Amino acid sequence: LKGTKVHAVNLEYNEIGDAGAKDFAANLQGTQVRTVNLEHNQIGATGARDFAVNLKGTQVHTVGLSLNQIGNDGVREFASNLKGTQVC
Repeated sequence: LKGTKVHAVNLEYNEIGDAGAKDFAANLQGTQVRTVNLEHNQIGATGARDFAVNLKGTQVHTVGLSLNQIGNDGVREFASNLKGTQVC
């Protein structure tokens, strides 16, 4: 995605799981991506946390994570790691 003008990425229903969420976010550095949809991807609490951590320094401001297996603890971890990101 680096060097492109892509602003939105929809990876819904791709079963990327925790490792995929983390790796994907790490590769958003230096891109123009602002919106990411990761719904229905078997992402758990660890993946949500790691995804948020890796959003620091990106232009992403909107994230769709519904219908994953994040749970209440994962939501808290995700939210607490958004400090320093543009996600609103």
